Amino acid sequence: MKTVLVIVENPELRENIAEILELAGYFVLTNEDSITGLETIKQKDAAMIVYDIRKEPEELRRFMENFHSYAKARKIALTIVNGDPGYAAIKKVTADLDVRFLPSPFTGEELLELVGL
Repeated sequence: MKTVLVIVENPELRENIAEILELAGYFVLTNEDSITGLETIKQKDAAMIVYDIRKEPEELRRFMENFHSYAKARKIALTIVNGDPGYAAIKKVTADLDVRFLPSPFTGEELLELVGL
């Protein structure tokens, strides 16, 4: 069973995404912020991270920089929900990673298609 870590501040969105993934057979871990999310990434063996991009630019930049080296070494894929692929902070540090963008609103089917582990 593949593990997916969901890092989403909004509790309703976090629970909805987790439920969709669990019903599809994934083992799901959740965090409400990127600081604890980074710690979970280091402690658990997740194959995919679902990350909500609605962050302050500085927090997003710090997360992506810290996530980058770890994800590259572990080959962790990243799905960014509510994301715009042109977002400068992401483009700079994710060019060599498996990063997927899922703009809102999205359906459960669209989420599962992108996660696709």
